[in-house]
Amino acid sequence: MICLSVHKNGAFVCNAGMADLSILTAHIHGSRYAAAAASVDVTGIQDLPDKGSAHVGWVRDMLLKPGDSLIFVLINNDDPDAPLDIKPTGTPEYLQEQREYEALLQGHMGPEPLAEHLRSSLAFKLSLGDQEIMAQLPDDHAHMMCILMWEKWRPDRCRVSARSFPGADSGAVENTTEWLEGELELGDSFEITVLA
Repeated sequence: MICLSVHKNGAFVCNAGMADLSILTAHIHGSRYAAAAASVDVTGIQDLPDKGSAHVGWVRDMLLKPGDSLIFVLINNDDPDAPLDIKPTGTPEYLQEQREYEALLQGHMGPEPLAEHLRSSLAFKLSLGDQEIMAQLPDDHAHMMCILMWEKWRPDRCRVSARSFPGADSGAVENTTEWLEGELELGDSFEITVLA
């Protein structure tokens, strides 16, 4: 089955994958506002036999500091690592979490106060195939996001993208910089290094 093999600073983290996955993703997020330079989550959505689905996770909010490097490889592996958690979407607990999340969003719909920047610079060094890109956070941006997304409808490849964008306090959410768009095929790797 398809897996994302994840390594941090040369050390193996996990082979993320399982039967009946419809989506498998890795999100790396960096922000001027966060105490850690960046964080990573590796998650997915599993199709259940009753036609429902479950959210699954292998890596949850792993903090990254400047100099940390992640390598993701798209592989076939019949013995992937078990996820840390599996949350079926139809359970009362999950539905209550969703209601609480929606209420939280409704309570924060006004303009956000201007947060204090905890770092003046942030960059991701991105390596995909023969592309090597230094994605430097522009002065008017507050966040950088890199996403790897595999879907069962295109099982032979995984999309990779990276972008930066302002914070919600700027009023210019459409001002996004696209740094990278590409794909991993089986056996291909993508490397991201956090710089500050």
